[in-house]
Amino acid sequence: MENKKNLLYLASGGYKPEYENLPFDHLYFVDGNANFKKSYPENHPKITFLGMDALFAVDYLKSKQVKIDCLVIINEGLYEGGGSYPLFSDFLIGYLSPILKEEYLLICDLRYYDSNLNAVTKMDWGHKILKKITSKDYEYINPKLFTSHREFSPDKAFGNVFLMKKDHKVTTIKSLNPSIKIEIVH
Repeated sequence: MENKKNLLYLASGGYKPEYENLPFDHLYFVDGNANFKKSYPENHPKITFLGMDALFAVDYLKSKQVKIDCLVIINEGLYEGGGSYPLFSDFLIGYLSPILKEEYLLICDLRYYDSNLNAVTKMDWGHKILKKITSKDYEYINPKLFTSHREFSPDKAFGNVFLMKKDHKVTTIKSLNPSIKIEIVH
């Protein structure tokens, strides 16, 4: 399998031509509202729109053996967009984890979760932040690119970019049967 760089944007909304300039070989845009498909170019070699629930999109990407180098979750539409569960949660990130590369870029807006979304995790996913990426860093991608909600906002600090790494913590549990080894992997 070729080592291509892939971006996954969950709750992507409509298409922006600027997406084509992103430094990835393939871009996957996922939104539960399939009507956004009309805004995406047809048969583009770099862009795929999946008009489906995030869980089904993860299943699709797993079946294609796609590994993600960059995950974007900016505005998941919990209140205004019809989303039924938080994307930035333990269960979804855990489900998504097998298709994330060992190190990946996370583009998000943590302030989106400052409201009363008590189901949202504290980023305790078995992944750790290696580095907060700023506009001075080579890897930086401006989070404003992925939203129209704050495009015209004077807030220059919008969004967060992190270099993440899977953090495999293994705890061995003693078994009554010495031939059985039990490990809890976080």
